[in-house]
Amino acid sequence: MMAKLALEGRMERCRPPRGCWDVLAQHMVSMAATEAFDVDDILSLTARAYPFAGVEAETVRGLLRMLAGDFEHNRDIPVRPRLLYDHVNERVEGDNYSRMLALNAGGSIPDKGPFAAKTEAGVRLGELDEEFVFEARVGDRFLLVAFAWKILSISRDTVTVAPSSVSGVSRRIAAVLERGRVWPRDRNRRGFRGYDERFPGSLGKRQAAGSFG
Repeated sequence: MMAKLALEGRMERCRPPRGCWDVLAQHMVSMAATEAFDVDDILSLTARAYPFAGVEAETVRGLLRMLAGDFEHNRDIPVRPRLLYDHVNERVEGDNYSRMLALNAGGSIPDKGPFAAKTEAGVRLGELDEEFVFEARVGDRFLLVAFAWKILSISRDTVTVAPSSVSGVSRRIAAVLERGRVWPRDRNRRGFRGYDERFPGSLGKRQAAGSFG
């Protein structure tokens, strides 16, 4: 069904992320676990992948230094290297630990993904749940630490806010994303392309009736 919708141009627009260095780092550990490679091999590989196209060699070297534990070693912090990096010859190899990580520690989704809520002056107010931030928009108002705040901007890991009046504060909570239940504001913002095909007679009827409780 999803392939059919994609061919018909009925899928929602997709924006693949770029520069996800944690994902690239995992790829390099997996590569090292199977065979040796050098920096040029990585650049040749990333040039063919949209999320990493245009990555510079110095960025790759920085990731390799991180995986080799250089940053911790410079501060006398004991850490086991995730791969072996020869800085002189720019050669990378793996060991048993690399292979163990590649098999048992895959995945890039953290247990929690909180966003820092900060004022324009950089004062940290607290943390916001990623689900709330995903649905939030610039201009939304919400309550945090007993005060009302207005969202000024949203970056990769920070929500910049300013004091606001309590009037218009959002009291939305996450609905269960199953059985056709969606966020209340989605009624007016998101379409339902693809849902009726997968759940015949459910969302279409509920949308018409306004029943999303």
